Amino acid sequence: MLKTIKSKILFITLSMLVVIITVFAVFIILVFGNVKELVTRSCDYTVSAFAESVNKDIIQIENNVIDLALLGEVYYMYGRDKDMLEYSVKEIFEGYKPALGGGVWFKPYILNPYKKYGSLYVFRDSNGLTKIDRIYETASYDYPNKSWYKEITGGIKKELDVWWTKPYFEEEGGDTLMVTAGTGIYDKNRNLVGISTVDWKINSILKMLSKLHPTPNSFALFADVKNDAVIVVTDPNLQGIDLLGKSLKNIPWYNTNLKNITYMKYNGETYIPYVKNLDNGMVFIVCVPKNELFSFIIMHTTALFAVLMFICIAISALLYAVLKSSIQKPIDKLINIASKISDGKLD
Repeated sequence: MLKTIKSKILFITLSMLVVIITVFAVFIILVFGNVKELVTRSCDYTVSAFAESVNKDIIQIENNVIDLALLGEVYYMYGRDKDMLEYSVKEIFEGYKPALGGGVWFKPYILNPYKKYGSLYVFRDSNGLTKIDRIYETASYDYPNKSWYKEITGGIKKELDVWWTKPYFEEEGGDTLMVTAGTGIYDKNRNLVGISTVDWKINSILKMLSKLHPTPNSFALFADVKNDAVIVVTDPNLQGIDLLGKSLKNIPWYNTNLKNITYMKYNGETYIPYVKNLDNGMVFIVCVPKNELFSFIIMHTTALFAVLMFICIAISALLYAVLKSSIQKPIDKLINIASKISDGKLD
């Protein structure tokens, strides 16, 4: 083995080819790992930024609810100036556009023993103008028996405790799907005398989610974990509209341990779940197909590897040609001369 010069040149060339390919392969593996980590972190940053935006809206809604409750307390305990209350409530909603509407709702007969209803509801019309709707102060609406009123009064346990309802459809309140945040209004003895509310239209949440697509087939879940209720789900395999307000148990891929899972299997695909817990106990999850997220990297890494392989083969071929030209050819010439001498051709 390796007895001829040609075989030795070939061995050296192939050895160099293996070394170069190994170096390039290690380089590509390291680059792929680093770029993969960067893409994963970039996607996480995108989802985190979006979740923070939603979180700001939630915090703003909760702050508005608390401000309304304080206005309700001032109204209940000092003077009961309805004009001032109306002006103040409208001002709060003027400063926060995403809110569909809301107001203050007092317990039956607590403002007037001869009048059951005492409330003030402000809504935003199609032109974005805030208006007062008087129908909510009448028996035709009967707010004490509405599901959202019962949910909030049953959910709040102390002052400044904000409770979010499950999604519901309200014909009177904009004829749309919504969730409502509410907190308590208290008297001087800290007894509950009413609630304040802010309505958040689910369509506005859907519009926000429609802007978030890390990859074409990514999907998201926005849910109220505390109430065990789905608010918005964009999974194309599920009927999202039918799941509104339903238990999270109806989401086949959801579990409370998703935050600690790197990859999850769903419908034969591998997904990367990005889980963001919001300040009010809600959760925002984006599931990104692994193949889609890394397809760009894999495609370019494969192309880079092919180019480097071509370069390796070209370098090896050149090395073989140089070695053969500088070593094999002179030796072949000497062998030819020696053969002529042995034949007596001494000239």
